[in-house]
Amino acid sequence: MQLSATQFTGNAFVPPSKSYAHRAIIAASLAYGTSLIKNIDLSNDILATIQAMRTLGAKITVGHTEEHSRSVLTITGRNNHSGLQIPLIDCHESGSTLRFLIPVVLSLYKEAVFTGSPGLARRSLAPYQSLFRQKSILWKQQPKQFPIQLKGQLYAGDFPISGKVSSQLISGLMFALPLLEATSTIHVTDALESKNYVMLTMDVLQRFGITIRGEDQFYEINPEFYHSADFQVEGDWSQAAFLLIMGVLGGRIAIHGLNRNSNQGDRVIESILTAMNGKIYWEKNVLFAEKSELKAVSVDVSQCPDLAPALAGVMALARGRSTIKGGKRLRDKESDRISSVVGLLNQLGAVVTETEEGMIIDGVPTLHGASISSHNDHRLAMMAASLSAAISGEKIDLAQASAVAKSWPDFYQTFKKLGGQCNE
Repeated sequence: MQLSATQFTGNAFVPPSKSYAHRAIIAASLAYGTSLIKNIDLSNDILATIQAMRTLGAKITVGHTEEHSRSVLTITGRNNHSGLQIPLIDCHESGSTLRFLIPVVLSLYKEAVFTGSPGLARRSLAPYQSLFRQKSILWKQQPKQFPIQLKGQLYAGDFPISGKVSSQLISGLMFALPLLEATSTIHVTDALESKNYVMLTMDVLQRFGITIRGEDQFYEINPEFYHSADFQVEGDWSQAAFLLIMGVLGGRIAIHGLNRNSNQGDRVIESILTAMNGKIYWEKNVLFAEKSELKAVSVDVSQCPDLAPALAGVMALARGRSTIKGGKRLRDKESDRISSVVGLLNQLGAVVTETEEGMIIDGVPTLHGASISSHNDHRLAMMAASLSAAISGEKIDLAQASAVAKSWPDFYQTFKKLGGQCNE
């Protein structure tokens, strides 16, 4: 796909939070009664979670609203058992689906099989493997390949687990442990990275009748029933990051649909861009971003790793030397997001040096066109498109542009509405 833009201006509606949507769908599917989950974008990852919960016995119907083409899910929770002896869960490319549902399925069944894309199979599940070995659960898998065959069942107790690989593993236990017969504890044995995502999980669980006590390293979870609830999914701050960099690099964009008091950790993008001298401001409930003369900053992304591609892109055009650090987990995403981001930006004329846990970025005045690949990574594809206004008179030729369907299927429609051009 060829991408170009001279400026970005206009109104944009941020897509619903994928993080909230995954969690609300799972909680509603485990609940007694019927829930309405509103403001859903049927991205590939969300479709994977819907399919998985249907496999486990939830009844999920999809309705549509005229407002921004969003969907409404009507979910009637599973009645204790779907009737399957050995459920087969296809997670496609969704790491959230896989990591959230492994412990959930083990709390409900004695055997299960998980499968998905080859890229997903390469993402680390080591803390689960170690934990479940202690729990006498058989984990059968060829290294970094699907299928994963599980045999055994979770019982209440203490669950020591590393928090360094992904907070999704702690969230998965939080979904599962209320389903057990007695009180359980989660003991995070080291640093908990992306803590805000765990807080987000606790927020959703509370809406569906589950109360988790504790914080940081220790959580106590009593057996409780999930209760149905109606849930409105708020806008996604990690996707808003790309709209914000379009604004500060290429014009003036008004972003609608964000919660300015959100629990999403990626809300920090607002303060980071402000620190870079970005013209970011609110008018009532609308967030504006205007073209700015940006300056370099240093950012630790250990608590907001999904922002790294957007930040790297905007830092490439900021005056001075910027650094991204704390990004070790970026190497375990849809692509190795350190190597792939560095390579893509340098192809466009940026000056970026790879480090073990991040990158060093020396800002340049402009970028140039090139033939690049998203590495089938949705955030790299959106980053490349968002930079196109900084490429004067040239185009980006982006391979694997369709990767955006993983999280934001309508991204290119929004891109064009704001002034971008894209040709297949």
